[in-house]
Amino acid sequence: MNTTPIRFFPSDPLFPLQWHLYNTGSTPGSVAGYDINVVSVWPDYSGRGVLVGVMDQGMDPTHPDLIQNYRHDLSWDVRSGQPGGSAKAPTQNHGVPVTGLIAAEAGNGIGGVGVAWERR
Repeated sequence: MNTTPIRFFPSDPLFPLQWHLYNTGSTPGSVAGYDINVVSVWPDYSGRGVLVGVMDQGMDPTHPDLIQNYRHDLSWDVRSGQPGGSAKAPTQNHGVPVTGLIAAEAGNGIGGVGVAWERR
């Protein structure tokens, strides 16, 4: 009986640098194995059917690594009290990397991958 765990390794170009997801020790200052061990659960838990809310400052609804997993219909600007979460100033963009850590699409050849990369 084979007890080797099944793992999913995305082909996204920045995935090898995402030491927090899978740490091989190749990133300067990182220690192999110190990560969230997500590659071993991705075959069963990819984020499919999960809805995650992010309350942060500034989103780019057209970002190519997020567009498939971003719900425009649920986006809300808390400050203005109106629909939409786009950044209003160049410094209001923290929501993009935070959302990317959660929901960047896997296997699209762009950037990195989020923990819950599969919405549909």
